[in-house]
Amino acid sequence: MTGDGELGASAARPVEARAILGRQLRLYREACNMTIAAAAARISFSPAKLSRIEGGKIPVTDDDLCRLLELLAVADEQERLAVLIFNSRLNKGQWWDDYAAVLDTWFNSFLVVESIATEIRSYETLYIPGLLQTCAYAEALMRLHGAPGDEIRRRVEVRIQRQQRVLLPGASRLWTIIGQAALYDAVTDGAVAPDVMRGQIESLLNLAHRRPDIQIQVLPATERWQLPAESSFTLLRLPQRLSDLVYFEHIGHASFLENPDHADRFNVAWARLAVQAKQRGDSLAALEEALERLAKGGS
Repeated sequence: MTGDGELGASAARPVEARAILGRQLRLYREACNMTIAAAAARISFSPAKLSRIEGGKIPVTDDDLCRLLELLAVADEQERLAVLIFNSRLNKGQWWDDYAAVLDTWFNSFLVVESIATEIRSYETLYIPGLLQTCAYAEALMRLHGAPGDEIRRRVEVRIQRQQRVLLPGASRLWTIIGQAALYDAVTDGAVAPDVMRGQIESLLNLAHRRPDIQIQVLPATERWQLPAESSFTLLRLPQRLSDLVYFEHIGHASFLENPDHADRFNVAWARLAVQAKQRGDSLAALEEALERLAKGGS
């Protein structure tokens, strides 16, 4: 894992994101106590078509989606807009389409969901989160994970494009907890050069002072909450009644947990981590200390 954004060459189709939208539509239908057959008949769909839409197998047009939302009593304008924007991200060209050659389908889906999230909370144990990485740091990690040299530039461009869009003032709220090991181990292991790590930590400090709306906490190495699954994870809070998501990356692939019970468990884990992590002033001090150690040649 490279701090969200482990990319690989593949046709970038948002398969997982389409399935997430389909599941939301199914939840709306079930809340209305309608069968697929009954709902399909009301809007002149075949049951097979509605089943494939809910299964994320085929796209849904905006017109058909509006009819579905009206049938399923999604009356709140903000909620309807959120669902329509989600669908638009799936069906219309987006900035990341230019990078299809270096995006896996799962990361394409992550970009779709991230683009509509109202809050992004990430916990990283070994690396600086992708949304906070400098170009040099990102390049070092991509080389470490065997990215072909001719693709590294394109992958870094994706990361910078994400940062420019997601970290806009007033856009998605970012709150990240970084394991203390992420400030030292990459240098100790030889993955990142000391000067690159210094530049990365300076960037974090500058951002923390310039953007108090972006919360950065450092979790001491002595603190570790027993998480319900793998260590690093991202919580994506979606608008209105859309279900919150838990996102994991693995080497070569990633996964979303959509079950509300899973999201609840990770929200509990997150709350515990946020208490255990250093608060703003102490986190800034921890970053300053790491910078000083690097300046002295330590790691």
